[in-house]
Amino acid sequence: MKNKKNPFSPSFNEFELAWKEYFKDKPKPKTDEEDRKYQEDFQDWYNYIRKQSDTGKTPVEMYKEIYGKEPAKNSAKPSRIINFEWDKSYKEPNELLQEADELLNKGKYEEALKNANEVLEMISDDETLLIKAEILNNLRKFEEAEKILKKIDKRGDLKAYASFYRAQRYIFEANFVKALEYVKDAYKQEPDNFDFVIGLANYSYLNDDKSYNQYLEKAKKIDKKRTERFLKKFWIETKELMKGPFALSALENIDKLMSENKTEEAEKNLQFLIKNEKYLYKEAIKIIHGLQIECLLIKKDFEEASVKIEELMKIDKNDPHAYLYKAKWFYDNSKLNEALKEIDRCLEIAGKKLPHPNFYLMKSMILKKQDNDEYVYYENKAKELMKVQEVFKEFLGKNSPHT
Repeated sequence: MKNKKNPFSPSFNEFELAWKEYFKDKPKPKTDEEDRKYQEDFQDWYNYIRKQSDTGKTPVEMYKEIYGKEPAKNSAKPSRIINFEWDKSYKEPNELLQEADELLNKGKYEEALKNANEVLEMISDDETLLIKAEILNNLRKFEEAEKILKKIDKRGDLKAYASFYRAQRYIFEANFVKALEYVKDAYKQEPDNFDFVIGLANYSYLNDDKSYNQYLEKAKKIDKKRTERFLKKFWIETKELMKGPFALSALENIDKLMSENKTEEAEKNLQFLIKNEKYLYKEAIKIIHGLQIECLLIKKDFEEASVKIEELMKIDKNDPHAYLYKAKWFYDNSKLNEALKEIDRCLEIAGKKLPHPNFYLMKSMILKKQDNDEYVYYENKAKELMKVQEVFKEFLGKNSPHT
């Protein structure tokens, strides 16, 4: 049998021989930095010290002999000189994820997202996807985060974390009821997971549920140091939550839930706010009680609604909304004359400010049911005010720091 010709160039064969020779007795590098140092040393040894087996000269000596000068750095001329290019900006996936976590803790969410996306271009794993979902939640990109969490749900292994990050999403949306529901679900799936135990402890505390102590003690047994750190850096106090933007966001969320006919969920969130109303301003308290009355009227629980209307009037007898609710109560019970009397009182009080379109709309509805053609005037007035509101909302949206 004839010997086959070596298909590789002398340069390639020399490199292979040199590599085996140099690294023969060297231990494997333990870190990326050590690996880089090995290769840099090999490069110097190969170019300047080791003589090629077929020429008896080093690659640098061969270069000088051919070109009559010292080799320039990164020379493009053909030669046996090797040059490893190091991308100093390159980072391993674990480095990028660690950075993403640090950026997340500093509130630099866009930069953290960039890191997470870089990792996902290298490797696609569920843990990185979860980190991305957490970052998207912080950026209020809830629907994008939910798409990721649905993928996690299908895989199963980290399904509990999908529930945990849904809880995060709903606390950001100020829907405390859903947040508590999902953190309980995460705990149910993995009752010994520190994140879920300490999370449920804090949510239970906010809900004035004394069982929070039980979860707090359990968290200490799992990891005492992490628990102490969480209590110092991340534990949320009820006053802190209610004094921040949460309450305003909660009112917006409740209004949205009611528009979607999710009255029961809206009521539960209202109960959470009412439970903690001592931390809120008087105007916010009135709005909360007003929304509670709206829920009761939607459910046709007129007896309880009547009680709550009187309570609202005790808070502020000059609150036009209290008279609006009273008018609506009479309207829903077909007592149109009484309803008209209450809505007139509402408009009289509101006349000192810019009235709400619902005040005119209510009067329009009453008059229409009484076959009074004057309803058209109040209906048009309501439409005008709605347009003003829309323009104002658009203006706020364009000038918001978040747009």
